[in-house]
Amino acid sequence: LKIETVLAYNSKKDFHKKIPKKMAKKAFFTALSAKAKAQEVAVIDDLSFKEAKTRHAAALFAKLARHETLGRIQKGKGAMVAVPEKSDALKRAMRNLPYADVEEARNLNTLKVMTYKYILFPKDALGAFR
Repeated sequence: LKIETVLAYNSKKDFHKKIPKKMAKKAFFTALSAKAKAQEVAVIDDLSFKEAKTRHAAALFAKLARHETLGRIQKGKGAMVAVPEKSDALKRAMRNLPYADVEEARNLNTLKVMTYKYILFPKDALGAFR
């Protein structure tokens, strides 16, 4: 009898805990409202570029960084841009920026909201939360 066989690690054990849908939804909106209270949520009128170039996205973030409440948007995990539908051009423009990420508004969750310092919404993306 080998000791290794008796004391073998069981890798099939699942440690995940199922969270009820209402509780997850409440946690998401609580996190989002905490960000809004701390002035870390911004609504942008128009988020489109002539070309899908990183320099246009960098210019947008440089312009936003001049605002007093969005001053740290270009540092660390700066901003999550929540778009209403998938936009390859916008994703291509922002993929080389280390402080920005693009996600569809319907795919946001509590972890993504809390990971980023700022959440940016175009006006038409706000309809995803109704």
